[in-house]
Amino acid sequence: MTVSLRPLVSFAGSLALALVGVGVGAIAARSQGLLPHVPLPDPQQLERQGVRIADEASQEFQLPTALGQAKVAAWLAPENPQVLRLLGGLYLQAGNLEQATIALEAARQHGGDQDGALLLALGAAYLQGGRPEAAESTLRMGLALEPEALTGWFDLGNALIKLERWEAAVREFERALALDASFWPALNNIGLVRYEQGKVSAAVELWERSLAIDGTAAEPMLAIAVARYGQGRCGETTGGSSRDLNTCAAAIALGERALLADPQYGRLDYLRANLWGDRLVAATATFFTHPRLQPLVQGQTAPQDQAQGQNLQLP
Repeated sequence: MTVSLRPLVSFAGSLALALVGVGVGAIAARSQGLLPHVPLPDPQQLERQGVRIADEASQEFQLPTALGQAKVAAWLAPENPQVLRLLGGLYLQAGNLEQATIALEAARQHGGDQDGALLLALGAAYLQGGRPEAAESTLRMGLALEPEALTGWFDLGNALIKLERWEAAVREFERALALDASFWPALNNIGLVRYEQGKVSAAVELWERSLAIDGTAAEPMLAIAVARYGQGRCGETTGGSSRDLNTCAAAIALGERALLADPQYGRLDYLRANLWGDRLVAATATFFTHPRLQPLVQGQTAPQDQAQGQNLQLP
C-alpha cells in the first residue's frame, strides 16, 4: 500500500479552485466592482481526513509506508493526540528518537495526558534517550492507566536499573512476569542484577530459565557461557580438574552458538547498551580473548560513545 494522496489532491484541488476564483473574481471586480470570494479548506474536514489516514496507517504492515501516511495525517490534523501518538510510535519503531519524542510530547500537550498507551510510549522514548528519571515518572503514570501493559513494567525495571535502584527494578520485572511467566527478557534482566550483586549461581539459574523458554535467545546463552567460563576458572594457566576442563569446553561451545546466533553480542558496547554491568562486561572481555572466539568477535567492535545504556555498578 502506498501513501494515500487523496487528501492532498483534495487540498490541492481546493487551492487550485481558489486561485481560479481569484482570477475570475478579479475580472468580475473590474467589471462589476465585486470583491472575489476565495474558498478555504474546512479545518474540521481536514482533521477528519487526517484521522482517516492515521487509521489506514495503523493497519499498514510496512513501516516506511505507515510512517509516510502518519506524516500526512499529522499535517492534516496537527493537534489530534491520537494521530500524533501514532506518528510518535512509528518514529520510535523506525529508530528516530528525536522525532518520536517531539510527536509524543505534542500528543500529550494536546489532551493525551490520560492516554495510558501514549504515556508508555513517551516513557519508552525517554528511556531510550537516556532520561531514566523522566522515563520512570512517565511510565508510572502510564501504568496507572494501563496496569496490564507487560512491556511497560519491563521498561520501568530498566529505567530503575539505570537509576541504580536494583531491588526496585527486580520488583518491576517480577510484575511483568506475573502478567506473562514466559516473558524471558524480564528473567534475563533479573539475572543481570544478580550477577552484579555477586550472586552468580542465582544469575545462571535465571538465564537457564530464560533459555528454556526461548532456546535461540543469544543474550542468556552468552551470559551463561561467560558465567560458566568464570566458574570453571578457564582463564587460569594452572591445570584444572577434568570437570573444570569439561565446563570450559562447554562454555566456549555455548559462547560460539550465541555469537553465531547474534553477532552483535560480540560488541562490549552493545552489551552495555543492554544493561550488562561492569562485572559481567569485564568477565565477557576475558571470555572473548579465547582463540576459538576471536574470529567471531573481530570486526564487531564499535565506538564506545555509541552505547545507549549505563553500566551497573554494585558494591
